Amino acid sequence: MLLELHASLNLTLILVTHDLDSIWRVTDQVAFLGDKKVLAKQPIEKLVKDDHPVIKAYFANNRAKRAAIRLESTT
Repeated sequence: MLLELHASLNLTLILVTHDLDSIWRVTDQVAFLGDKKVLAKQPIEKLVKDDHPVIKAYFANNRAKRAAIRLESTT
């Protein structure tokens, strides 16, 4: 539904989530929050390679890796 709204109405959408599948499928840019500030704002493909320790730790787990693989297998 979010992708349809974005495409049909050219809306800017802000999604607050921990759902990694949604992050990979829906976003153009991701603002990663940590240490009481925005640690990075970039496309998910770049964000998962970011060197910041908090960001690295978040995307280093198996759940994050499975979400990325799942998206690749559907495209």
